[in-house]
Amino acid sequence: MEAASWVSQDGGCTWRALGLETLGGVADVGNPVPLGPAEYRNVGNVLSSDQHSAWGRDGTLYYEAGFLGGLGVDGDQRAMVWRSRDGGRTFDAPVVAYSSARNKAPAGSAYPDTVPELDRPWLAVDPRGTVFMTLATGPFALGLPAEVYLVSSHDHGRTWSASTRVDTGTYSTQLNPREMPAAGGDGALYVVYDVAPPTVTTLPVPQPASIAIHLARSTDGGRTFTRTVVDADVHRVTSPDEALPVYVETITSIAADPRRAGHLAVAWPEADADGSHVVVRTSRDGGRTWGPRVLVSRTGKDQQDHVTLAYTPAGELVVVWRDRAASGGTWQSPFQVWARLLGHRAVQVSTGPQQPTTLQRGGPTMPSEFLGVATTPTHLLVAWDQLVGSLPDNVFRAIPLARLQ
Repeated sequence: MEAASWVSQDGGCTWRALGLETLGGVADVGNPVPLGPAEYRNVGNVLSSDQHSAWGRDGTLYYEAGFLGGLGVDGDQRAMVWRSRDGGRTFDAPVVAYSSARNKAPAGSAYPDTVPELDRPWLAVDPRGTVFMTLATGPFALGLPAEVYLVSSHDHGRTWSASTRVDTGTYSTQLNPREMPAAGGDGALYVVYDVAPPTVTTLPVPQPASIAIHLARSTDGGRTFTRTVVDADVHRVTSPDEALPVYVETITSIAADPRRAGHLAVAWPEADADGSHVVVRTSRDGGRTWGPRVLVSRTGKDQQDHVTLAYTPAGELVVVWRDRAASGGTWQSPFQVWARLLGHRAVQVSTGPQQPTTLQRGGPTMPSEFLGVATTPTHLLVAWDQLVGSLPDNVFRAIPLARLQ
């Protein structure tokens, strides 16, 4: 398993692969899959995944990938970060942002000495240029639920801090907390994550009960956090693209308004009598209090998942999700990708119903867990996995914001 990335400098009309993963493996020689794409190139570092990218307001691009062992990382589990100051044309040498071998377990951690594994790193950049990375311990480390951590860089990605614990307690999170950060226009950092009661039967530990979505807020660059509850009664969906048969999970999304301090939104797919439907809650005071749940799309038999949020530069909230109402309303049904400016009509992003990228957890094709969403002053940008032949491809579309109004 290896991550690969592409960049476009013409609004997404054309793309080129980035050869970033040069950490000591043998580049372009003896590809693990002889007929595989050329962008998968780093023999000896074939366990890299969970990549993410983020832009600073000064135009600096940060790209991250997690390396789970291999020659180039000395068998360690590391999150590496590259920096580009020319729009992705060239990148500086990668920097180790997080190392499992060096990350000391803080007081209150259930882990002895160092904290093993890393899972799902995410990046966020605040208006001052501070770069934050949230990550969690792997969902199968020592058979324990994850702990959520944060590392930060105050010099534009050159050096990174020691890790800070974001959540609290022992055995408190959903087995995979799906932590995600957002930086507000006022510089506040927000991290959303899932909390679940334990149910110990087998390993990995199933957690079938309803969960609570928590928010951690920091106003001092991630050194300390205050925590509040976004919603205390969330019910997991059973999407075949999320988790494993032994447990199900909830994937949340968060976005912070770049213009109005303290305005943010959290969304998730909520299981109900007709399947699952995407709901959103918003806050105007930095997450201290939350408005009521808002149903994003129509009711009725449907299975919706993979919701992703983004604010436009003008401060309007965009919600993007996968929807199966038009083709049977079941997880096995073809899906459509929809987008909606909250308060306006929904617009289809995909060209029509798309075949599922997988029909079972761990099935013959890789699960598709996330949509990519960003905005410009004029356009909504969306990327998703679409089945082409027997394998899913990454596809992209830009839609004028005027179409969503």
